[in-house]
Amino acid sequence: MMEAKMQPVAYTSAEATQAKVESHFIIGQDPSGHWLAIETHRLGGGLFKSRADAVHFVEFETGRRPGAVEFSPTPVRLSF
Repeated sequence: MMEAKMQPVAYTSAEATQAKVESHFIIGQDPSGHWLAIETHRLGGGLFKSRADAVHFVEFETGRRPGAVEFSPTPVRLSF
């Protein structure tokens, strides 16, 4: 099972723009069936009702950049 720890991060506008350009997300379901989108640098993500909602979020966050998302074949879990 994939596990990701998310922590709040403060950064400048320029850093935010760069993070958006370089961001990469993993989308998958947790053991309870909820959909998660997790940024691989742990800078963002979310919990969603559907796969389509998670994909929509990631497309917005990455500007629909090719290769910015992958789907986990195994359950994912958030750790705080």
